[in-house]
Amino acid sequence: MNNLSTLLLLTSIFILSEFTPLIAQEEILTTSTEESWNINQMAWTRDSFQYFYNDEQLLTRRLRLRFDGVRWSKSFQSLYEYNADSTEASQINQSWDGLDWNNTSRFLYKYDERANRTERLNQKWENGRWVNVYRSISEYDANNARILSRGESWQDDAWINSGQRVMTSYNEDKQVLSYIDQYWSETYWANSYQFFYAYDDRGNRINTLFQLGTDSSWINDRRDTFIYDQSDNLSTFVRKNWTDTAWVNNTRNEYEYDNNNNRILDIRSNWVDASWVIRRKTTHEYNADNLETLYVVQTKEEEEFQNLERRISEYNEANRPILRLMQNWEEGWQNTRRFIYDYYKDGRLTLVHRQRWWEDTWQDERRSEAVFNDRGNVISVFEESSFEGELVFAIRRFYYYETLTSVTAFQETPLEVQLFPNPTSDYLNIHFTEEKWSEKQVNIYDAIGKMVYEQKIENTFSSTSIDLSQLMQGQYFVQLRSGNEILIKTLQILDK
Repeated sequence: MNNLSTLLLLTSIFILSEFTPLIAQEEILTTSTEESWNINQMAWTRDSFQYFYNDEQLLTRRLRLRFDGVRWSKSFQSLYEYNADSTEASQINQSWDGLDWNNTSRFLYKYDERANRTERLNQKWENGRWVNVYRSISEYDANNARILSRGESWQDDAWINSGQRVMTSYNEDKQVLSYIDQYWSETYWANSYQFFYAYDDRGNRINTLFQLGTDSSWINDRRDTFIYDQSDNLSTFVRKNWTDTAWVNNTRNEYEYDNNNNRILDIRSNWVDASWVIRRKTTHEYNADNLETLYVVQTKEEEEFQNLERRISEYNEANRPILRLMQNWEEGWQNTRRFIYDYYKDGRLTLVHRQRWWEDTWQDERRSEAVFNDRGNVISVFEESSFEGELVFAIRRFYYYETLTSVTAFQETPLEVQLFPNPTSDYLNIHFTEEKWSEKQVNIYDAIGKMVYEQKIENTFSSTSIDLSQLMQGQYFVQLRSGNEILIKTLQILDK
């Protein structure tokens, strides 16, 4: 990839599902590294993922490398193929045995002429051939609404039905009116349950009927009724259960709203002795921007409401939450837990800090933070978890990107040498991706040209990890030598 200008990105930070790499148009994700802290061994377990793409920027290969404490080794890979319309045609998964790639499983996909997926076939590699395992089949109507989903298992060289959902009808707005779930009972489809839905002329669901299936008939189970106000806010919800011969009330929720259609009150009642008995009340308060600032739950005991729990929320100038405080009532409001948030300049979440209230003080439970580069891509994520009363590193993820300068940048042409993470604070991984790198020598020089590290790498090793924890913060140069071949790369070491 000599036509790529590599962005070397990284600081140390942790992982949470909220932090998803958002790839800028000029950049493409090429490598991610995940590290999990093993408390028993007091060491990091490291995995690296490399991504390769075709001309259309579709992922064609995902390679997983595993670090054994000395070097990086191939572990697992997934290979992807696509149809002419860019829909996924297949995914093949392979494991590395030290000498060659071995098939493990694959997925094959089929589509109709409107690009709706009609089949997903799962196969495993067994005794030198692909063997069927499971397949899911879907059918669609003329409006591309799914009318059938069926699962089948491969047994004794034949497909055996497993279960299916039949969408029996839709209205003109493509809203589901009814569907049936069935399971295969040796020779026929047996009914499991079915739903019926009804809507008003504004598209609001007003009724739901749930029935259980038997060998010969359907039996009523429950029925829900929804009532709305003139602003289409749900004002009343009533659930009834079937008791042999009649529908009997079970629960009811009544809602009230302010002039801005914010829900301010929720009264929950149970049907007891032929009348509605209020059990719980939830109230909501909002700020001028219609953001909920207070949520209070109360239960009714002996004709009086008793406080149960509440949530207090604060927001920044961009109307994003920066604090959520949870409290329970115990002869007064008592803190239980709080969440602290921070954001990137475009509003994406960068920090989630969870604490619990214990012995009259806030104690850390979990802290997750993300770092972005100047193009808005996540470059690293940290997550810390509580261990013996203190936050300790749990997982780290690093993301590496490359800047596209031509369409060929997506081709699966490996770099001669890869260095990561860079910048770094404690270690550096070097991966040689071409066989010509034999008799390898690594030298590291500081900014004034003084050699601060040297190492020879055995010919059989394609990867190595270097401990840099003793080096000071600053810029360094990594010289990689093999015979007459010399390559120099810049390295940035961060403050510890």
